[in-house]
Amino acid sequence: MLLKNDSCCRVFIIVLCCLFASGCMLNNQNTKGRDKLLDNKEVTLQDIAYNRTKNPSYRIGIEENGMIVPYLILTDDYNGDCLLLREFLLDEPKKYNIAKKYSGYYEDSEIDKYLNEEFINRFTSELRNAIVDNTIVITDRNSLGGHGKDTTTITRKVFLLSFAEMNRNSGSRTNLKEGEPLEYFAKESNRIAYYENGQVGSWWLRTANSGYADAVCSVIADGSIDVGGINGPEGEYLNGVRPAFCLKRETKISKGNGELYVLVQD
Repeated sequence: MLLKNDSCCRVFIIVLCCLFASGCMLNNQNTKGRDKLLDNKEVTLQDIAYNRTKNPSYRIGIEENGMIVPYLILTDDYNGDCLLLREFLLDEPKKYNIAKKYSGYYEDSEIDKYLNEEFINRFTSELRNAIVDNTIVITDRNSLGGHGKDTTTITRKVFLLSFAEMNRNSGSRTNLKEGEPLEYFAKESNRIAYYENGQVGSWWLRTANSGYADAVCSVIADGSIDVGGINGPEGEYLNGVRPAFCLKRETKISKGNGELYVLVQD
């Protein structure tokens, strides 16, 4: 024979279980509903940009020389636009700059010129026209080699990410603040990059170390950040490259043949 209090407890537990089950079902229905809505609505880049609190598909296929290549949409608020970063490293490592005075300076360095004069031509003319002219922060030339603290800005279509954008602490004494931390890279493993053949590789950042005239930052194979000289006894050091650029938030996209979204062609 059950005591009255025992009966109340059992009823209470049963009610809780029912509420939990109903909540799970409702959550699943809402998730499916959101997915279905995303499939049916006119989707834009902003809809699938990375966000820590939800699980969007933050990848899009971008055409390079007729081939579809995956890009990450790291944020929908990079100076008010969507920031795209190539998921895989370029097949061929590149030098940052030629050996010269202040070779750590980013503006008009070899890698800067390569991205905006050569690499950009992999894209269709329509995409090149759609890429935003973006103002990025870089370390001032006069800060190099003397622990200076000054930064400046330049306008570019394609660029490298910075030390500050990789770090919650934004900048350091000699790696100056060039932009704001990107939430995507708060998880160090998200910095690890691969070539398309599956081999892990290190990759350049645009940030010069102000303690030297020819040293810059890069992300190494384990996802941590290192500072090293770009010139050695055997010539310019080669490193992996992950181009970044911005498109407008309202850029229209659609589901491609595979899992990736692609840009809508007008």
